[in-house]
Amino acid sequence: MPLDGWIVPLSARPAQPGFWGRHDRAAIAGALATMRRNPGVYDLPVYDRQARAVSPSPLRVEVFRTSVIIAEGVSALVDPAVTASADLRIFVRCRESIRRQRMIDDYRARGFSTTALTALLKSRMHDEFELVERGSKIADFIVTVS
Repeated sequence: MPLDGWIVPLSARPAQPGFWGRHDRAAIAGALATMRRNPGVYDLPVYDRQARAVSPSPLRVEVFRTSVIIAEGVSALVDPAVTASADLRIFVRCRESIRRQRMIDDYRARGFSTTALTALLKSRMHDEFELVERGSKIADFIVTVS
């Protein structure tokens, strides 16, 4: 379950949202709790990275009583509302140079100027990096990929 689907659209964010202001934490926790309690078919929101808004096309998933629900995203290991109900917490890490280059490639593909990209990377280092590292401290397992 990609948690990016609950990123607040750019047009609906406060002026200086920071990490917590970019994510609808209550909706994430509610969706996870509902899916764990009630097997069924769910339409999950999808974040359109190009438009920086929720896509009109949801991700349809079917959850069974025996399903394993994987919550994927930065907020998965930093939000107590999510981690409190997790049966297992896995942190996936790659070299910082690879992570940074992936971010640069992604935002360049979306048309960000060099100036905008530099500001965004600085902002993410300021309000996400420490949270991500804190998430690694509560992980049951750390997987390193290249």
